Amino acid sequence: PSHSVISGVEINAEALLIAQKRLLQIDPSPTFIWGTDLSQIEQVAGCGGFPGYDLVVLWEVLEHVVDPQDMLKRAAALLRPGGKMIICVPNANSLAARFLHERAPMFGLGHLNIYSPETLLRALGGSFFNTRLETIVSWLREIQNWMNFRGPMDDDRPPHFPATFGEAPLLHGIWAGYKLVAFAEKMT
Repeated sequence: PSHSVISGVEINAEALLIAQKRLLQIDPSPTFIWGTDLSQIEQVAGCGGFPGYDLVVLWEVLEHVVDPQDMLKRAAALLRPGGKMIICVPNANSLAARFLHERAPMFGLGHLNIYSPETLLRALGGSFFNTRLETIVSWLREIQNWMNFRGPMDDDRPPHFPATFGEAPLLHGIWAGYKLVAFAEKMT
């Protein structure tokens, strides 16, 4: 049987403990390599005989780093040939961004980079092939609240929000979900 090596980089120590506990429920015998900085993982992976990771996940990371291209390059170097990467970032073309503008949550929270489907694909272009994007629909309630706002001078009619506005296929078709998720495979 193969031996699992599970690594994680997280600045929140409590989140690391929760992840480790949950992973132990799935696989009771992995080697855990944890760190608060990617360089700690790179040092372990740089040891001889390490074939590389099958999967690297950057879930809500790229929007927070100063140099996302460097992060992608370093993460790609950790993958074995044919390894996969999953990346999730807020979507600048989302319905939330289109309606809420600067009030959309992506414009804050320490986000240094904002991605659209085009810019995320461009960022992945140098290191990956066979990249596929998906969009996650969320923040509809906040958009609904904003669109239905009635000031004190408005009449007492109940707010109206068309049911078709929230249909997921429509939002996916125009890349309007709040999050973008990229599935990329490392070039061999």
